Amino acid sequence: MIKEYPKVAVLILNWNNWVDTIECLESVFRINYPNYQVIIIDNGSTDNSVDKIIKWAEGKQETMTPLPSHPLYYLSHPPVLKPILYIEYDKEEAENGGEEKKEIELSTKLINGKFKSMIIIRLDKNLGFSAGNNVGIKYVLKKNDYDYIWILNNDVVVDKDSLLNLMKEINKYPNVGITGSKIYYYSEPKKISHAGGAIRLCVGISKHIGDGEYDINQYNSAKFVDYVTGASIIISIRLLRQIGYFYENYFLYYEDTDLCVRARKKKWNILYVPDSKIWHKISNSPENSAAIQNYYFTRNRLIFIKRNYPFCIIFVGLATLRYSIFNNLIKKRWKHLLYGLRGIIDFIINKGNCLH
Repeated sequence: MIKEYPKVAVLILNWNNWVDTIECLESVFRINYPNYQVIIIDNGSTDNSVDKIIKWAEGKQETMTPLPSHPLYYLSHPPVLKPILYIEYDKEEAENGGEEKKEIELSTKLINGKFKSMIIIRLDKNLGFSAGNNVGIKYVLKKNDYDYIWILNNDVVVDKDSLLNLMKEINKYPNVGITGSKIYYYSEPKKISHAGGAIRLCVGISKHIGDGEYDINQYNSAKFVDYVTGASIIISIRLLRQIGYFYENYFLYYEDTDLCVRARKKKWNILYVPDSKIWHKISNSPENSAAIQNYYFTRNRLIFIKRNYPFCIIFVGLATLRYSIFNNLIKKRWKHLLYGLRGIIDFIINKGNCLH
């Protein structure tokens, strides 16, 4: 059957941050794309996140953010119609494609179009961005009726046309496997965070195009780029079946760039779509300190280069010493320095095959 609107799985990974996740869900359930399924993956939260999300779905938990004075308030308010119907799975159930009986029962309740639904996957521990999302991807691939996966950070809110505009652009260009949005800062809604990405091989850095610029109608044409960020990334199911999932050893950071590079090596195009607009709160995880970021950026930059561009490893190694070690030594940022050293040591000890 030819589909006018290809079916999209919307994957949202939560870890100890149900307040942001609920605001994200309120915006997602407002989108005007008619053929999507929301899938929440909880990464072993210890703050009763799943219970809070379920209460929200049942209409018993209010959306806590933002204040009515916030310029993005309209993206998540007033509340969407409740209840949101749901099914819960554990990791094993999800990776095996869920339970057909439960999903048939759910689909019969959705026939009249009044209700919306979501799949909730509970993980026993925090697997990180890569492995956590991979559980959701494995669930989707088992179903055999999805065409694309849209991965969203849980600390984003989306414009109602965001998915529709992404899907409109995909078919205009040849062999597009991955597509991404124009992303703004939630705290400054006119300030750009990401308008596609470029990779600087000499230093192993993936650079967000437009980061920190105020939007005065720049970067407003769809274009092919080196990568798009995992805060809002659409991935073709055909691509995933060819090149596989996110590389799990990253845990977090660089997994999206790595996937895009692997796709480009297989002659797929990466497309940036400015008409798809997203607002990102940026690093709003409870324990996401700058020093810990330095560990992952240091270690994962080296892993990324070793995996994809090994001929650059010496140059990137020297650049890493400068950015992660010497700069922090000069600025006397001792915690950053220690985490940077740990990242380099872990990379060396594990020969580039680091596990969290």
